Amino acid sequence: MTEAELNISNVELLQKLHLIKDGKLKRSAVLLFYSDPSIVQNGSFIKIGKFDEKGRVTYHHDLEESLLVNASKVIDLIYLMYLKAKISYEHDRRAEEYPFAREAIRETIYNAIAHNCYMYGAPIQITVGIYKICQ
Repeated sequence: MTEAELNISNVELLQKLHLIKDGKLKRSAVLLFYSDPSIVQNGSFIKIGKFDEKGRVTYHHDLEESLLVNASKVIDLIYLMYLKAKISYEHDRRAEEYPFAREAIRETIYNAIAHNCYMYGAPIQITVGIYKICQ
């Protein structure tokens, strides 16, 4: 983006993103940016949980901030607490290899946020688990 495109007012930005109408914020603007979006929509948060091989919850988190803040936090949580990395060493440097690329996880989270049906009041639910394949 050019410098001119970056230097616009918040109102102008909201208008360009079609998040303001008749001088008022749309519901989607509140969900994306406001620190407590539940004031306009119940269930506008993200639940993430890890499950063991028997399907029992090992631990979970409820993220109840703006959807954009939650997206960033859930991606970090997945890599810090929910996924295990293979660790190797190249000379004196530690290398971690996760089972999924960070870009793929990011895309998945943003798709879940974009395509969730918020009118039902159900949160976005992300499950991290161990699955056995039966043969």
